[in-house]
Amino acid sequence: MAQYPITAGVFGKALAVTGKAGIESPSRWEFLNQSGITGTNLNGSQIYVGSGGSVAVILADTIGAQDTVTGLSLDPITAGKDYFTNFGVATTVTSLVHKSPANQPSGLTVDITAELVTNIDTPGTGYTTGSYSDIGTGLVANVIVVGATGAIGSVTVTDFGDAQIGDTFDPTTLGGTGGLFRLTSFGGVTKAVVANAGTNYSVGDIITIVQAGTTSDATYSVASTGSLLPTAIDQVVFEVLAGAILPVAVDYVLNTGTASNLIALR
Repeated sequence: MAQYPITAGVFGKALAVTGKAGIESPSRWEFLNQSGITGTNLNGSQIYVGSGGSVAVILADTIGAQDTVTGLSLDPITAGKDYFTNFGVATTVTSLVHKSPANQPSGLTVDITAELVTNIDTPGTGYTTGSYSDIGTGLVANVIVVGATGAIGSVTVTDFGDAQIGDTFDPTTLGGTGGLFRLTSFGGVTKAVVANAGTNYSVGDIITIVQAGTTSDATYSVASTGSLLPTAIDQVVFEVLAGAILPVAVDYVLNTGTASNLIALR
């Protein structure tokens, strides 16, 4: 393959580059930085390498994931039914914003909290308020008693373990006799937060939380989106001779590696 000389041009400003650096969007150049926060962005600088070796950089104009979901509506549009608390739950999306087939929104997963519904079949007597755990299924519940008789007044399940709909429980570890509550259904989603932000979403998109066994859908709207900076996976590593200038424009120097005496030039 033929080789061609690169004309670097004339530079008016120089900035020493040392060690390792993170990816922080404010400019490292003071004359370009209006934020008051010193970042590591070299804004398409040329890099002079005084002592040769390897250097890891991110090329100018490299971007990260675009239009990722940064927030969902605080309350669901519909809470759904028969959901259970879980993490990294898949979603589908309905969007009114036209996008090309190659840029359809996808990849959003959410951590959800769902209400578990119980029924007190018989309240019993002599119980004390406290946390009840069932050894067989792993179900954990907060039991509240009412009145002087110590009857079970309410049960809130905090971890369903391996419990199944219809299972019955007598919280004997809380004392008392004759009490019985039953797990009647996994309930509606009360909270959803972003786990994996996905790409190509728009504010107002409607996402549906997908979980096996549900009998009606829980839906939320996308409240905010943002675009991400590149990451270390986008880096390019060069092996450079001493006294050379990298033949590319650079936004970030992530690691000077074995090279030294690096200078950013503009």
